[in-house]
Amino acid sequence: MGCQTSAELQASQIMLEDGDEKVVDRNSEKDPAGFGQTGQSETSKEITFLFLGISESGKTTIYKMLRNVFTAETGPPSMSEKQMILKDIKKYVFESLISVIKAMKSSDIDFERGSNQDTATKLLQLRPESFESSLTSLAGQMCGLWNDRGFIRAYRMLDDKKPFWNLPYYIDKLTEITGAEPPADENNVDTDYGFVPSDQDMSRIHASTISIHSEKVTVRGIYQCRLVDVGGLREERTTKWAQCFRNTSAVMYVIDCSAFDINLAEDSNKNRLLESLECFELLVSNRFLQGLSFVLFLNKQDVLLEKICKLNKRIYSRSTGFVGYSGFKLDEEEEKEIEKVITFEVIGMAGLTAKFIEYPVEDLTEYFKTRAFIKHMFETVFDSVRDLAALRLDSANELGKIIGASSPPSPFFRKNRTYQRSRRGHVFPYYIVAVEPDSVAKIFPDAVSNILKEYVHNAKLL
Repeated sequence: MGCQTSAELQASQIMLEDGDEKVVDRNSEKDPAGFGQTGQSETSKEITFLFLGISESGKTTIYKMLRNVFTAETGPPSMSEKQMILKDIKKYVFESLISVIKAMKSSDIDFERGSNQDTATKLLQLRPESFESSLTSLAGQMCGLWNDRGFIRAYRMLDDKKPFWNLPYYIDKLTEITGAEPPADENNVDTDYGFVPSDQDMSRIHASTISIHSEKVTVRGIYQCRLVDVGGLREERTTKWAQCFRNTSAVMYVIDCSAFDINLAEDSNKNRLLESLECFELLVSNRFLQGLSFVLFLNKQDVLLEKICKLNKRIYSRSTGFVGYSGFKLDEEEEKEIEKVITFEVIGMAGLTAKFIEYPVEDLTEYFKTRAFIKHMFETVFDSVRDLAALRLDSANELGKIIGASSPPSPFFRKNRTYQRSRRGHVFPYYIVAVEPDSVAKIFPDAVSNILKEYVHNAKLL
């Protein structure tokens, strides 16, 4: 099966227990959510964002980046935590290199240089529990693998099965990471610890989230936001997602836009982007999330750009599930973005602007069309599901069930219960590169503002 079924979601909803919550005061236009007001409880001053998405979508990366950019209540990661992450980085590099080497062997791909074959043999002989002590002496030789055409060929083949897009980033810093040479940044070293990973180093490392994480950050100096991150594997969706629906102010749904040609690790026959779309549909239709708005983080735009413009991959060539792409037309806003690129008036997000001018206009047009089409798919699902829900509410019987419910989905639903018939929520899409701090720092405050404006709008209609 692609995603958890409606029956599974309904079963998981039983896990929610009834209880009293503090209702947020949204009657003040100056401070619509009641944030920053004295004499209020901590719960009433918070707006809660629930980060959801399938595995490897980048939601935990955004969660970590927000924690660092906006200074979490618990403070930045400690030195011991950074050293643990450094070990994960080294393990990631080692396992990625081994996977590529094994892919070369299974596909009968030879190394361009015999010295690289010797390096590969040494890496294959290392034991997983003792590889870290040998990385320093092999750092230079491992960097040499990345300059081998045979290795690069196998790397690109392997990406169709499992994404290793962060490997080039770590290869460029490998001698620093392994301690073979001092860090280029003098502020990024400690006499007792050696190399200390930066925020971007830590955000790029992938580790599946297997529990519920919560953190509080302050946006624009006044708005207190609680961020909740939950694992995206199928098992996590079934057992943990519904536990976090209560008290949610908005859902931050993260999408890996570059996954149009990659299948799930859990199911080799299921496309990851289509799985994400199906999962999104179930969330939008979930009765505990009715009326809530969704923020769409269309993530990994840097990877999507490279796939379209450099590797010449196309969304329509890999799966018949992306219906309507051939006849899809860019809207006026997207056309203006392309015009800015052509005239070198690019105002793109951090990390992408400089890359736009590297590629032909035809390829860039295909990139803009692909990202716009992916956004269109999710917006269409949201509109269709919520419009259908509004029609169902016209039934007096259904309306009575909602009004008489003992445990509405959220305090916001409870306060605006009489307005639920016409309130359908909104979807706010953003193109984002989660590993770029500037991208996250710019987009998240805007997303918070949109949610707060909706609070004010609905308060006026009470």
